[in-house]
Amino acid sequence: MTENRPFVSSEYIVQQNKVQFGWTHALDLLPLGEGLCLDLGAGSGRLKTQIETKGYRYLGLDIAAQGPDVQFGDAHALPLGDCTVDAVHTQDVLEHLENPWQAVGEIHRVLKPRGLFCGSAAFLQPWHQSYFHFSHWGLERTLKQAGFSIIRMEPGTSVFLTLPHGTIDWFTRRPIATHIARFLCAPLWRCLIAARNVRRRMTGSRGKSVVPSPFDGFLGQAPFRLAGSILWLAQRPS
Repeated sequence: MTENRPFVSSEYIVQQNKVQFGWTHALDLLPLGEGLCLDLGAGSGRLKTQIETKGYRYLGLDIAAQGPDVQFGDAHALPLGDCTVDAVHTQDVLEHLENPWQAVGEIHRVLKPRGLFCGSAAFLQPWHQSYFHFSHWGLERTLKQAGFSIIRMEPGTSVFLTLPHGTIDWFTRRPIATHIARFLCAPLWRCLIAARNVRRRMTGSRGKSVVPSPFDGFLGQAPFRLAGSILWLAQRPS
C-alpha cells in the first residue's frame, strides 16, 4: 500500500534543493553546546578535536575501539546510564548495525531531556559490509518511533560521489571519486537544471499556467532521490 504523503515533509526538511557534490559531515549540524558528547562508532577517535571545538567533553565508543580515546561499547547495549549524555554523534554507523532500531532506542535512553542526536546513514551507497541503508522516510520513521523530535534532515553527499568512491576505493578512494563528481557529474546536472529553467520561461511566456511535469517533479525531488547518505539532527523531548 502506498502512503498518501508528500515526498518530503515541510516539518523538518532544509536544504532540500541542493545536490551535494562534495563530502558532507553530520557533525556540521550539531550546534555549539556543553556537557558530554558520545561519539558512537568512533573508530580511532579522529573526530575528538572537532567535537571538543563544539564545546563538548568527548566520549568515544566503538565495537572495535582503535585508539586511546575510544572505549569498547556495543551500540545495541550502551554501557551508560539513563539520561547521562548531552549529545550523541554517529557518522555512517546505523547501516552497519544488525538492529539499528534497537541502537536508536539506546541512544534515546542515554540522552538527557533536550539532548541532541546528529548523524548520517547510507542511502544510495554501494554495499560496504552494511545491513540496512536508509531513505529519509526510513530515518524519519526510525527516529520518531524511538521518541525523537526531528529538527533537521538533509540529503548528504550525492550518489555521484559515493558511487565512484564505493566502486574504485580499491584503487585510490576519495581523490578520483571527487574529481568524477565535481568535474563530470556536476556540469551535467547543472545542464539539466538550465534546461528546466529554460522550459519554465518558455512556457510562462505563452501566458499558460505552468503544470509541473514529471521532469520538473524529478528535479525538485532529486536531492533526496540521489542522496548517497542522509543527515539529521534530532532531539529527545523534555
